[in-house]
Amino acid sequence: MKKLNLLTALFFCSYTFSQTNIIQDGDGETSLQTSGNLITFNTAKTSIGFMLSPFEITNMSKQIWSITGSLGSKEGTSKIFSKGKLNFEGKLGFQFVTVSDTAGGEKGIKHWFFGAETLYSRLNAFDSLKKFEDQIYVQNNLGFRVNGGWNRQSTKKRYSFGIAISGGLKDNSDELDPNDIITSSSSFSEGNQIRTLSTTESAYDITELEKNNLFGKINMDFGRYLGSNKRLFANLHINYSFQENVKPKLNPAIGLFYTEKGAPLEAIVGMQLQTEDWGNTQNLKLNKWERTGIIITAGFPFD
Repeated sequence: MKKLNLLTALFFCSYTFSQTNIIQDGDGETSLQTSGNLITFNTAKTSIGFMLSPFEITNMSKQIWSITGSLGSKEGTSKIFSKGKLNFEGKLGFQFVTVSDTAGGEKGIKHWFFGAETLYSRLNAFDSLKKFEDQIYVQNNLGFRVNGGWNRQSTKKRYSFGIAISGGLKDNSDELDPNDIITSSSSFSEGNQIRTLSTTESAYDITELEKNNLFGKINMDFGRYLGSNKRLFANLHINYSFQENVKPKLNPAIGLFYTEKGAPLEAIVGMQLQTEDWGNTQNLKLNKWERTGIIITAGFPFD
């Protein structure tokens, strides 16, 4: 039986988070990494992703090679193809996971994982110094990310813990809001009233857009299995991120999940409460409650 994981986020403000995997935060970050064949959907980021695990080696432990990728839009489905231009972002890479039993009399499993991926973004840029007809143009940006980590689950002692570190190079478009560029074509007047025909196109200001910025993230998870059947899982997630020319920010989350029998990191259903930028280092004009949202997790089996 395979499983399609559908995860949805409900937020109290215009900041929308979503995730598309198992026990991750709203940005898809986690240290509780597992492996398997997944098709994932992220409604907030308008993206579709996958994980395919065609290679598996079993000896003293299990080694699993996976191919991972995603493709989507930063600004919704209506912006993927606009004004005859294709705008999207995506990533493609691999992941290697080693799964083994914990040592001694402690019943449980542990995962070591490592991965790398190429990042790609294709977006509209605006440069006021160019000729008028060339001011809005498509810019292609490449980057990369490497990540690694470890997690451990003990069903006997009822806990789970994980840590993951990632870093690489990318553009800073995730930290920017695109501008609405208005182009007027003609106008009509009647008396003292004027009506102007115009078109609007979203584009990033080239003076703000930066390539090859260093970035890094640290993810930690601390979980506890509850109940007699040990399938109810409470988890505290901490995500600390930094990027070149941007102040670091902390995005904590706390959640409760009901997990698959025999698969302590695979959630059937769950809910998380996450705050974006706990210390408001980005000086957002929103209070902490408005930067907090509810993330709903649900898994549906399919043949």
